[in-house]
Amino acid sequence: MYKSDIGFTALYGDRYLGSLVDIVVENVGITNPVRICEVGAGTGGISSHILPRLINNKSEYIITDVTSGFFE
Repeated sequence: MYKSDIGFTALYGDRYLGSLVDIVVENVGITNPVRICEVGAGTGGISSHILPRLINNKSEYIITDVTSGFFE
């Protein structure tokens, strides 16, 4: 999904993905760093819902993508 799409990510990303990350950070992030690897990050549609929730936490967020535009 693209960040500007009116699709699943735009409509539900914050509600579902954000809530899931909140739960993980609250339960795991207290004693352990939260590590997330997003495969196929593309334009950051998912990342934009997750990263703000990791700001005050010891966490690691890795993204991957095969788009050549990131390397030019």
